[in-house]
Amino acid sequence: MVYLAPEARLAIYDQLKALTLPSMTTYLFKKQGDANEPISYTQARRVLLEAFGACGIAENIGTHSMRKTFANNIHEYMLELVAAGHGVDPFMETSQALGHKDPKSTTHYLSFRDENRRAAIRHMGRMLHADVDR
Repeated sequence: MVYLAPEARLAIYDQLKALTLPSMTTYLFKKQGDANEPISYTQARRVLLEAFGACGIAENIGTHSMRKTFANNIHEYMLELVAAGHGVDPFMETSQALGHKDPKSTTHYLSFRDENRRAAIRHMGRMLHADVDR
């Protein structure tokens, strides 16, 4: 189960109301034809790229990129709460927001957040360089 902001729930509900789905078990994004089967990942990616293109977004974005963006936004918000003195664990909160049973899975979604490691390595390089200059 995934928590959605009330605004997102209402937007989705309004869209679903406009559709005439035969039942609650009918896939919203299903293969063409009569079979009640979901579209493939490849087809979902095509649909997204077409929608992004129509909105003027030319980057190569897919479902996974959107999930990483979601994870990053949750993590950033949790870091802000920590900075404000709230006792939250940003990593665990992000993991739970993603619905991961194993928090190890979350590391993949935040792997691009390596700016602190890079800064630390640059700092160490400057320290080593300063020692050589003495």
